[in-house]
Amino acid sequence: MKKRINLFLLTSFFLTIVFIAFSGIFFKQKINNMKNYPDSPYLISVFGEVLVNGQKVRVLPRKITKGDIIETIDNGGGLAILQNGIELCLRNSAKIIFYDTSSIELIDGELAARKTDNEKFTVKWLRRKLLINGESSLKVIKDRNREYLIFKNYNGRVKMITEPSGEKTLLQPDYYYNISKDKKITAIKLLPAPVNLIPDDLKNIGIEDGSNLLFKWDKVNNARGYSIHIAYNSVFAGEKIYQTQTNFFILNITNFKNSPVYWRVSSIDKNGITGVLSKTNRFYIKNLIQILQLWKNPPNLTLNGPLVPTGNLLIIKGRTDLGVKLTINGEHVTVDPNGNFMHIISFKTIGEHDIIIISKNLSGAETRLMRKVIIYEK
Repeated sequence: MKKRINLFLLTSFFLTIVFIAFSGIFFKQKINNMKNYPDSPYLISVFGEVLVNGQKVRVLPRKITKGDIIETIDNGGGLAILQNGIELCLRNSAKIIFYDTSSIELIDGELAARKTDNEKFTVKWLRRKLLINGESSLKVIKDRNREYLIFKNYNGRVKMITEPSGEKTLLQPDYYYNISKDKKITAIKLLPAPVNLIPDDLKNIGIEDGSNLLFKWDKVNNARGYSIHIAYNSVFAGEKIYQTQTNFFILNITNFKNSPVYWRVSSIDKNGITGVLSKTNRFYIKNLIQILQLWKNPPNLTLNGPLVPTGNLLIIKGRTDLGVKLTINGEHVTVDPNGNFMHIISFKTIGEHDIIIISKNLSGAETRLMRKVIIYEK
């Protein structure tokens, strides 16, 4: 009898452990799924003016339901996340009708769509259906009596367009398609993606690295220029785009209002068509709030001591803030990573001389020191 009780207790204990283990796995999987996608479609971010069914969006997140019409006004934009992991970024006077979690209709403007797995997503336009996955951008152009769709296919996956007649056309990866109302489809091969070089992915950047931030990437053959895309989210909602003819670009650190910063680059061909986007890099700005506050005030500027010439030479040493433009009598002076500077002036005439030291930050705030020295010998 005692053996049976012991065996029963041992078996119960074992089954309890197994149940807890499987419950933990199931619960963890459920939590992971909840982290990945929302349980309903939501508009989670807007910039500028965005309307849903004619009403301005004032509270986020904003749940999206079947039949909702979403519009962005002028340069406004919005980021929507659907529960199956599709990310939609609306911009440039976009207008869409939401049907369900795998289907929308593009009426006007520009739409970027990203789907990270192999599931398909349908975008309707003028009774056509575009079956897409991966990453794509779509832009409706209305020119007088013409209307056509610019479709860029990224991420190396084949997409497909279905005509009202049922006829299907495969859209190859890394191509630009001009699709007109009368079934005409023009395809142009996109220039390849540049390779990002600087700043490194996940780099931490501070004012000690200098006030100017260098972006650099490999050159692309046959590119006549490049577009660099800067945003504060991975889908580049509300992105700012700069263009340059070189394979580098410089921005001052005070241009950034948030952290982390996401960036990627595309080349521009002779027809003005932007090519395949590079991979996305991101970097972090240390003490961003303090940096932005710093630029509102005049910079600190001090000298290490009184200015005493030796013969016709004057050595000026001092300290100022990082990232400023420092001049002494109109001549540029380098500031080291600790904010220290040293400058030597050789005078050619005897007598009294003015020394004007100016430290100016990029907001235009400046600090000025004026001193007089007397030179007794040449």
